[in-house]
Amino acid sequence: DQQKPTCMFVALGSGKFLYDMALRIAKDYQLPIYPYVCDDFYTMAPPKTPLGSLWSKLLRRKTDRLMAKSQKILSICEPLSKTYEELFRKPAVTVMTGTNFAVAESPRVTETVDTIRYFGKVSLNRYQSLCTIGKALDRINREKGTDVKLEVYCGGMEPEEERALKECECIRLCGFISGQAFQEKFFSSPVLVHIEAFDEESIDRVRNSVSTKIADSLASGIPLFAYGPAQIASMDHLIRNSCAITARDEKQLQEQLCCLLEDAQLRKTVAEQALLTAKQHHEPAAQS
Repeated sequence: DQQKPTCMFVALGSGKFLYDMALRIAKDYQLPIYPYVCDDFYTMAPPKTPLGSLWSKLLRRKTDRLMAKSQKILSICEPLSKTYEELFRKPAVTVMTGTNFAVAESPRVTETVDTIRYFGKVSLNRYQSLCTIGKALDRINREKGTDVKLEVYCGGMEPEEERALKECECIRLCGFISGQAFQEKFFSSPVLVHIEAFDEESIDRVRNSVSTKIADSLASGIPLFAYGPAQIASMDHLIRNSCAITARDEKQLQEQLCCLLEDAQLRKTVAEQALLTAKQHHEPAAQS
């Protein structure tokens, strides 16, 4: 009553109560709805729990009702915009996540690479992809007489995840860091790493997600190496914009890692393209 809004922006989630609140307020105040989709719960397979199918069915029903009352759909990535535009017959527009940092003026590229760094969770079987990278790096180190390390900054690992990662000679588990310590390590990284898992359940969970880490990595000007399935939105974004050195399956992995480690000009080229991509899609003021 005090603010007198003219429309309602609804960030969709997994809680069904949110949809009821939005529909009630829109009805009471005659407000047009503009939903924003960051995580795709609508097309995701139901959780494998006794009540998972019921939850998914009810959430889809609530989403249908909300979308029917919506004017236009906003989403976090192009694949999600296309999917929802087709599903709900509404116009959709992409508004990607802005970076937490200012976009760098120029690339941060070192002449040699002795360390690559991963910051983030290893859940959803991401640790398996990290292990695959670690084993490939171990082979490269043995064959070429190098000593490249993969530093993993993550807290709260499961024992199984930690055991698997420790089997790789090159992997260093550095724990969770934040604040100034995180920024110092992040911005001093010779190479940053993005990973996703290859099993169908994990792919389904993140198919249409693009994390804030992608925006931050591209804006940093540091070369980015990405390993994951091409059909995931985050990988599609990097591949489409040529802004990272990518491996889309295990067959490509060792060859692409060698390119990353040995070709300084390639690292500079992808870092320059990353900055262009960040300015176009992740510039904080524009995206906000």
